[in-house]
Amino acid sequence: MNGDANARAVRRFIGPNGRVFRNETGDLIVQPADAMREIRFDFNDPTPHQNPHVHVIDYRRIKNNKIPDPNRRI
Repeated sequence: MNGDANARAVRRFIGPNGRVFRNETGDLIVQPADAMREIRFDFNDPTPHQNPHVHVIDYRRIKNNKIPDPNRRI
């Protein structure tokens, strides 16, 4: 996949009205408006891993909480 194809895939995954922000260590997080999916770039603080990496996470809602869906984590 090239850069344009990657950007389109992220936009499809996040959908309209997504938001981009940084966590406390400065790593980039991209979420849709409902915050039920997430792409997190663990580049500044890859702990507990050794190398920078990316997480693509689908959440599911359980009552008033959201938890990562272990069957949908990439």
